[in-house]
Amino acid sequence: MTLVVSLTTGSKDPVTVNWATAGGPAGMGSDFTTASGQIVFGAWETVKTLTVVVNGDTTWEPNESFTIQLSGAVGASISDGTGVVTIVNDDSVPPTVTVAATDASGSEAGPGTITFTITRSGDLAPAITVGLGWSGTAASGDYSGAVATVSFAADQTTATVTITPVDDMAGEGSETVILTVLAGAGYLLGTPSSATAAIIDDAAPPPPPLPSLSVNDVSVTEGDKMAGPTATLTITLSAAATTNVTVTVSIVGGTATSGTDYTGGSTVTLTSTPGQTTRTFSITIRGDRTAELNETVIVALSAVSANATIADNQGIITIVNDDGAPLVVSAAGSASAGAAPLPAKRIDEVLGAATAWWAAAGYDVSALAGVAVHIEDMGDRYLGQAVGTVTIVLDDDAAGWGADWQSPADGCIRRARCSRSAPASCSRQLGERY
Repeated sequence: MTLVVSLTTGSKDPVTVNWATAGGPAGMGSDFTTASGQIVFGAWETVKTLTVVVNGDTTWEPNESFTIQLSGAVGASISDGTGVVTIVNDDSVPPTVTVAATDASGSEAGPGTITFTITRSGDLAPAITVGLGWSGTAASGDYSGAVATVSFAADQTTATVTITPVDDMAGEGSETVILTVLAGAGYLLGTPSSATAAIIDDAAPPPPPLPSLSVNDVSVTEGDKMAGPTATLTITLSAAATTNVTVTVSIVGGTATSGTDYTGGSTVTLTSTPGQTTRTFSITIRGDRTAELNETVIVALSAVSANATIADNQGIITIVNDDGAPLVVSAAGSASAGAAPLPAKRIDEVLGAATAWWAAAGYDVSALAGVAVHIEDMGDRYLGQAVGTVTIVLDDDAAGWGADWQSPADGCIRRARCSRSAPASCSRQLGERY
């Protein structure tokens, strides 16, 4: 192919310019030969030509193009440095291939097959092989007869592919099979290039999942009244059932004490009738004026009927203390006594005989003969309520307890030293107003 390079006007001096092929839709090396060079215009010359080689083939393809680029002009400027070369296809247009589901459903129970028809139009002279792809909600094991290609002989216009549904026992509902014509050599994809058919299931559908029961958690402030607030847990069914659902609800633990901190809550069997999705379980909180930790009541679901399941079987009722923080005891052993630290305890758990404190903590009480107990109260204790921190340590100082305690005007013990020989006095002084 020859291209013309021209000057707008001649020059008495030589003019040079470089040229080179550049890519485009046409491929360098396959559709044309890569080339470059220099053009020299002699005195007063205005037209020169350059030649590039276009590579022919026998394959149909769209028209393609590439460019010639000018650069590095000497003695002139470049006003248009790009020339476009279009390679015009001169091969026959290939046939167009489409697909349709001509028998678009088949039952697992049979007899029944699914048929896809692949059609080509246009140039029917050459023999071609068409690629096929399979997809859809049906798995490959749900049908037989799928193939990866279909062949057309010369002058053949249609080809068929037939698949047979596989009967299984799974209740899976109807599923789809999609056949797609894949792009390939010797043909073009037409519209439609894919078709969908259905496999009709003959098994019973799977049963719906059973509804599930769950119970929530609640927190209730205890108050001061003996017949205090009601704490109510809600037992919820995830979906309404068509028959009665029963479940046993019972108190199985917690730090609160029945009869002291709450009443009620006997084990019951609750029934949800068709359409009913919630039931309740309640206890009555007994209030007081005692500083204590928050307490809990643990409620469990069990023995649910066969038409439901349990998703969350435990609900926790938290009784929130509203009387101030409880007095907490932390304790440690002195080096001279050779005792390890004692665990932290509430004061009402350790009041009593000093020997019982150490024995309960795992100490050999006989080894502590002559060792006094030192109790230092950094807060107040009033009407059985305690606020603050008490520290208990083993103390080799055998001085009597009476020398180191004092009773301020409000009648509350601020500081006391209690020997193991006088536990009753120690207990009374720490625990009572006097």
